[in-house]
Amino acid sequence: MDELGQVAGVSARQVEHVARRLLNSWPDTVDLRPSDLEMDEIHRAFLQLMTGLQDRGWMMYEALLVGAGPEPRVLDAVLTAKGRVALGGLDRSPSGAAG
Repeated sequence: MDELGQVAGVSARQVEHVARRLLNSWPDTVDLRPSDLEMDEIHRAFLQLMTGLQDRGWMMYEALLVGAGPEPRVLDAVLTAKGRVALGGLDRSPSGAAG
């Protein structure tokens, strides 16, 4: 949990939002877009966050699509075992529920 703000230079709130979304959907996968995560105008931060979480081994995804639509998308994202341990201090909450 202490590392939340250190992921790819994005805010701890953004990391926590993604983590809750993934925790709420686990063990199922979820597709993610900046607009789903209140990051509408900051696609670069979204991309840094997604790759940062994957680089740490906290999540994995099937594909990262850039330039294939109006905003980037991550397909079939899921927390890894390492991610569940690192982010496990977060409670599942309705605010992070997949929609």
